[in-house]
Amino acid sequence: MAPATSMTGIVAIVAALLLIGIANTETLANSSDGTGFHVFFRTGWTVPNIHYNAGSGWATSPGVAMPKSNDSSNFPAALGWFRYDFPTSTTSLEFVLNNGNGVWDNNANTNYKVSVAGTWQVTSSASTPLSATVLTAASDGSGLHPMTASADSTYPASVGWFQYSLAAPQASLKFVFNNGNVVWDNNLDANYKAASAGRWIVMSTVSVPAATETVTPVPTSPASTTASPTPTAASPTPTTATPTPSGNCYNYNGLDSCSSSTQTELPATNDQRKWQTPPRNASGWSTNYQDYRSLIGYAQVVYESSGTSATVTVRTYLRVDSATCSYSFNGVKATSPTYAVTNSLKDDLIIVATCTDGTNSWRLELDPVNFIWQNNVVNQPSGMNGGQKGAIVDLFGWPYDEIAQECSDVLGKAGYMGVNINPPQESVLTDAWPQSGQRNPWYSVYQAVSYRLYSRLGTRTKLRSMIQTCRANGVRVYADAVVNHMSGGGNDVISHRYSRSGSCVTYTYGVNAYTNVRPALEFPAVPYGPADFHCERTMSSWTDPLQLEAGWLIGLTDLNTEKTYVRERIAQYFVDFLGIGFSGLRLEH
Repeated sequence: MAPATSMTGIVAIVAALLLIGIANTETLANSSDGTGFHVFFRTGWTVPNIHYNAGSGWATSPGVAMPKSNDSSNFPAALGWFRYDFPTSTTSLEFVLNNGNGVWDNNANTNYKVSVAGTWQVTSSASTPLSATVLTAASDGSGLHPMTASADSTYPASVGWFQYSLAAPQASLKFVFNNGNVVWDNNLDANYKAASAGRWIVMSTVSVPAATETVTPVPTSPASTTASPTPTAASPTPTTATPTPSGNCYNYNGLDSCSSSTQTELPATNDQRKWQTPPRNASGWSTNYQDYRSLIGYAQVVYESSGTSATVTVRTYLRVDSATCSYSFNGVKATSPTYAVTNSLKDDLIIVATCTDGTNSWRLELDPVNFIWQNNVVNQPSGMNGGQKGAIVDLFGWPYDEIAQECSDVLGKAGYMGVNINPPQESVLTDAWPQSGQRNPWYSVYQAVSYRLYSRLGTRTKLRSMIQTCRANGVRVYADAVVNHMSGGGNDVISHRYSRSGSCVTYTYGVNAYTNVRPALEFPAVPYGPADFHCERTMSSWTDPLQLEAGWLIGLTDLNTEKTYVRERIAQYFVDFLGIGFSGLRLEH
């Protein structure tokens, strides 16, 4: 925390929703004042809708747009709060929220239900709310109050508020939060800053507070005894989330299977189940995940016919449609995602995309981009026909450093045309789940999780160094390429191991904490989403053309290569092969 300089008359209360679990159950903030039901909803959506049943049936879907909150002290609009008021005649209320574009927050498929009038608050777990410091009251001369359980009834401790006091005089304050276990909330690397007098509040986007039904004071309005009916199937229903199955095996088997003998594609609506990655600094987040919760993408390279120049385009995909992006190409800032390069560039092209929406900011660092003119020339006898005729040795499982040494010591001198290696892309690697008693068996390298050129054999840097060494010694390098499918397990960032022994030990998946729906196939480092795959079809016949073209071989998730995007993404993977120096590839089934 930066030191404060002296100045009198500055007061702040920093009330933070700390890292204490994820829940979004409705919470009564204030009891009835005789004016009916008031719902305050905190979200990252631009304009949320409330779809409700106030006792006479469900309103027309998707509901009514919620205006921004006008309560700047308790529910400031700057932190993503919206408000909707119901008349005093309302006796009970059931509601769900949505973004108007098919994404719902329905309290894990149970809907939100309130039976007493008052002010109710909900913080969304289906979106990332805004995060900032907001001035809510002017200075009273008593100092800065930024962390103990809050004693201010306006910010009740029962719903996750904390406070900390700094005596006057204090001129300014810079601060961050953490849970004491290396999870930080630092306002997206910008830190929180309070630079003027007043009372300040902060609401965390790294965690959502544990909800409570505790009320202060206790409401006096009687609870309704009339049950609220569930929306009928005739009306668009908000309950799109899948409830956790009963019993011990939470596996959702069959829900992505083909529903007919001719179906091959999954519905496009399945893409609403993506964005499952934990947000930055949240529980379960890893530095390799970057900001995949909200921003994914890759670099597209298109060469001119001469092969001496190329156009690079950064293709980004955002969870928040209204966000805008800027780019850095080897440190050169740009607002355009397109960048021209020529053969004067001898080093890696480093690309960073930064996208913002209001106070939210996300950063995507792409892997280095290399180009064909940067590769060493391969000098070989003319009889090898430019790599089309000659002996190739398989060095499967060899680390890249050892392959480079073999090219220098043996292969080049012995007249080998080339060397073929394992798939160089990122693949399944874990010590938590031995296969038939083996620790990461050889075939795991064929269970791809991305097109990043990092593998158990070495990093991208070591791969490129090995290829250049082999080329300099007259040896071409070829690689297996896994592009027909991805790994069988999909995205395993959520909890999926049963706590005791039994048949369900490795596939007890639950509802994703960030999408509020059942898990989906998603490989954000490619990126691929649920709709980029064929529906699940087991292989039972080697003579059935449909099974051979669209089936899931031994459970491997089969890519829908009929889709233009999938084909283009695979093609760009091959372009990366050429740029880093490969001479060819062998397509794996």
